[in-house]
Amino acid sequence: MLIEYFTVLILTYYVQGEYIQTKFLTESMKDCDRLIRVIVEPVRIVHKDADAHCIVTDELSTNIIRPKARPQPEENN
Repeated sequence: MLIEYFTVLILTYYVQGEYIQTKFLTESMKDCDRLIRVIVEPVRIVHKDADAHCIVTDELSTNIIRPKARPQPEENN
């Protein structure tokens, strides 16, 4: 099973000299990469200095299923 962690897309750009930073939470690096292509490219049409990057958090985005412990064999009395 692949363990995935929440990943944050950080988008930065300037509007009239003011620094703007926006964060989007995604469930994996793969999702974040896709979101960059969808969001950043259109933003760069208006804001040429727009930049984005993904940061992986230490929070799991998937549930880890742990197997149940094997039952102990019954002892014969």
